[in-house]
Amino acid sequence: MNIKLACTIALFAGCGGLNLDEQGPGNNDTGGISLDALDIAVSPDGRYIIASHTDHLTIERADSCSERTIQMADPERLAFSNDGNSIYVTSQGLSSNLIAIDLNSGLTRFVHPLLENNFRWEGDSIVPTPDILPTSDGNIVLAYSKNIELISATSGATILVHDTENAISDATLSVDGKFALLTLQHSFFITNPTTIIERVALATGITKSISVPNCDSKLAQSPDGRYGFLSPDGCEVDPISVIDLQNGVFLRNLPGFGPVGIGAGATAVAYVDSANFNSALAPTGTQTPDPRRGRYDLMLLDTTQLSWRMVPIGNSLPRYALTPDGNSVIIDSDDLNPGPLRIVNIASGIETTVSGDDVTLNNFVITPDSHEIYLIAEQLYALDIAGARVQPVSLPYTPVSINISLDGSKLYIRDTSNLIHELDPVSKITGCTSRLL
Repeated sequence: MNIKLACTIALFAGCGGLNLDEQGPGNNDTGGISLDALDIAVSPDGRYIIASHTDHLTIERADSCSERTIQMADPERLAFSNDGNSIYVTSQGLSSNLIAIDLNSGLTRFVHPLLENNFRWEGDSIVPTPDILPTSDGNIVLAYSKNIELISATSGATILVHDTENAISDATLSVDGKFALLTLQHSFFITNPTTIIERVALATGITKSISVPNCDSKLAQSPDGRYGFLSPDGCEVDPISVIDLQNGVFLRNLPGFGPVGIGAGATAVAYVDSANFNSALAPTGTQTPDPRRGRYDLMLLDTTQLSWRMVPIGNSLPRYALTPDGNSVIIDSDDLNPGPLRIVNIASGIETTVSGDDVTLNNFVITPDSHEIYLIAEQLYALDIAGARVQPVSLPYTPVSINISLDGSKLYIRDTSNLIHELDPVSKITGCTSRLL
């Protein structure tokens, strides 16, 4: 499901919940990286930078600035292997294929024909682009509209095909890599939605179906893989559903909205709307919102105890990003009048308003040490998280998109001329400049 499309239609003024615009090395989305937005892809180990055009991919080695062009008709989606040595690309061309490419040599390792007549929603149109999910044991799961296919990452041979009754809304892998978790599109009985989550064992194909009384959404998992959280924002009533993924059972619905964000720690982040709070879902003795403090509260959910704390955050529909260390939540809003950025310390619940220019996090990266955020809002800005201050960074070109190296020592910035600039964020020294597109 396209979360942004659903919430924009529903709210028109903006979209709350987890911020989906963060960039970084590796497969930012569990289904791979969409290539239609001309974004910059960085391999998980930081060795390669990849950009696409209508008829080719360009691959640059980050350490030497050397480039290689690979001809390919209409590349659409890309995923990196877990070891960073290969990429898997869907290409429409003359026929729909998944192409495996060795990044070291540039050679094609195999070409796997995609299953025909299996389409997925992408934005407001249907395109034949399956999600690409590299598994921990080196294989690949392809998630189509109503089935998944497990193929060998060595030969491209099909190992397993699993069909679903309803269309797949979201596909991801369990934390331990043993299962494919398929969230199917919800159905309604009168006014009550039901979503089926299928837990498919990749070794055997044995499937456990979990019925959840909620609309479908992207599935978030606790760091230990024990719990899953389903939290739509395009349904009339949007509780947070808690699923026991290990035993394959629905536990309960909690009040609140998502999408849920989960960082490195045991805290999940959602939000509560006091104007639409279902107190019947709040266990006795738990904290409830006080509308006198503002309409919205940040909900800090302990994923081990399933208890929560609330932090009042005002009347703007909140959107949030978590720092890699799990210590801070950066809040903005894509309402018409978003106001300044805010930072909430997860341990203390203390909120700090960011000084400097008012910007939104629509195109950004967070450094691995959680010290800075670099974002593009017509120009490049740097946000010092500890100092809670954002300020512009002067560049001799107009930036369009951004990514970051694995260690955070380099920013990769694409400009309006489709040049990719390598920038040291501390010294502001420019390294390689390449025409990757």
